[in-house]
Amino acid sequence: MTIFKNSYIIFATHLQKRTTCNLKQKILGVIIRMRSTKARRDILNIFQNEDVPLSADYIYELLNGEYDKSTIYRNLKNFEKNGKLRSIVFSDKITYFYKGSGHFHFIYCVRCKKFERFNLCYSETISKFITDTLGYKVLGHTLYFEGICKNCQEEMKK
Repeated sequence: MTIFKNSYIIFATHLQKRTTCNLKQKILGVIIRMRSTKARRDILNIFQNEDVPLSADYIYELLNGEYDKSTIYRNLKNFEKNGKLRSIVFSDKITYFYKGSGHFHFIYCVRCKKFERFNLCYSETISKFITDTLGYKVLGHTLYFEGICKNCQEEMKK
């Protein structure tokens, strides 16, 4: 037991050097604040102006290749872990990220990958059903549909 205890102390000391380590968060039970870097600020600024989910590749394009894709992916995952962003995966198997707070409903074109947001919602009725029938406490929801947009339908007719 002493060996394990000493190993844990060495391990925990090593983790203290890595301020954004998720494992350290789990071991110590604390939330570590992310340092504000230019890349993180630039990525978050994109989400200030966008109201639909975005892929890492699209963010890379919007940032004109200023940061490598691994930096973008790593920051998006960190934002998701910290609750600033949420992610969703559609049938194309691409992960899309969107603002972490709020109420969202999307329609996604499976052909051109375009998103549109809509505000029609029956969440109160559905939440009541889930609570009363299934016994869940509803914490939130995201509703999305997949389809083919008008422009793609027109192109398919040609």
